[in-house]
Amino acid sequence: RLPKEKLDEVLDLIAGDHAEMARRLEALQSQEKDDGQIEEDLLEGLQRRMDEGLSDEQRQQIVRLLVGRIVVNTEALQNGRKHAMIVIDYRFPTVAATRTGMDSWPT
Repeated sequence: RLPKEKLDEVLDLIAGDHAEMARRLEALQSQEKDDGQIEEDLLEGLQRRMDEGLSDEQRQQIVRLLVGRIVVNTEALQNGRKHAMIVIDYRFPTVAATRTGMDSWPT
């Protein structure tokens, strides 16, 4: 247990640490925005609109905005068939809340 005499000193240290963490977080968030990534609240708004129903053209436009690039790597197998691996780079942050409504992981 902390003595009452030390309480103010410890609270000041905690407040200083909190302010420093807030400053670092703000710097990281502004850096993410500068990297051309899409903000999380925009993603949530898009999810709401998609839940309401979109036309095929609207869905295509959203995909064009969200996807940075698609790379298809094709490998020829020994039996003459081909095997393709697709890599999709998205424009949104690496950590984003997902809600597919399809019992997908993560929820």
